[in-house]
Amino acid sequence: MRQGKKNPPSVVRCVLFDLDGTLVDSRRDIAAALDDALAVHGIAPIGVDRLAPLVGDGVSMLIRRALTLTEMPLDLEPAVLPTYLEAYERRHLETTTAYAGVPEAIEALAEREVAMAVVTNKPHGFSVSILEHLGLMRYLRVVIGGDSMVHRKPAPEPLLSAIATCDAVPETSVIVGDGDTDMQAGIAAGLYTIGVTYGFRSAAQLVDAGADVLIDRMDELARVLDQNRER
Repeated sequence: MRQGKKNPPSVVRCVLFDLDGTLVDSRRDIAAALDDALAVHGIAPIGVDRLAPLVGDGVSMLIRRALTLTEMPLDLEPAVLPTYLEAYERRHLETTTAYAGVPEAIEALAEREVAMAVVTNKPHGFSVSILEHLGLMRYLRVVIGGDSMVHRKPAPEPLLSAIATCDAVPETSVIVGDGDTDMQAGIAAGLYTIGVTYGFRSAAQLVDAGADVLIDRMDELARVLDQNRER
C-alpha cells in the first residue's frame, strides 16, 4: 500500500468498483475475442501481451486502438466492432476469474453493510453476465456499464448515479479501479480514489491520474478504508 496526502473518509458508506483489471482478470478472453475479430477481417492479431494499453475506455476505443496498433485504417471500426462483440459473447466466460482476495473483500464489506456498485466502461450485459457467473452480483446495488448512460468514465455522472442508488453521498464514498479513467472520474465526482496496481495500468499512470492511494492486492482495501477511522 502506498498512501498519498489525502485520507479516506472517516466513515465509508459506499464503494464503487471498476470491473476489468480491478475485480476480474479478463485479459485472456478479451484478447482472444479481439484476435478472432481481427482475423475475420484479415488483420494481424494483437495477442494478450499487447492488450493492456487498449483496454479501459469502452469497446469502440478498444477497436480503434487495435486498428492503430496494427496500422489499419480507423474506418474499419464499424465492420470490426460487431464482429468483436459476437466473438466476445462466445468467449467472455472462458477464462475470466476474480482476482485473489476479491470475493473475500466484497463479503467483508457486505458484512459491514457498506453499499457496493460496479461502474465500468464495459457493456452492461457482459458485465452482469461475468458478475453473475462469479457469484458477485448479489452483493451489488447496481451495475452501470459503458452503454448504460449518455456519459461514461472519465465523466463523473455514472459514479454519481451509482452513489445515489446506494443511498450515499460522494463525501462518504470511494472508487477502486485500475485505470486512469477511474481516477479522473473519481476526482470529478469528489471521491477518494484507490488505484490497484495489478490491472491494466501501471502504478505511475495511476499516480499521474490522481490516485489518492495505491494497493497491490485487494486484501489491502479494508486497511485503507479503516485507517482514517482509527485516527
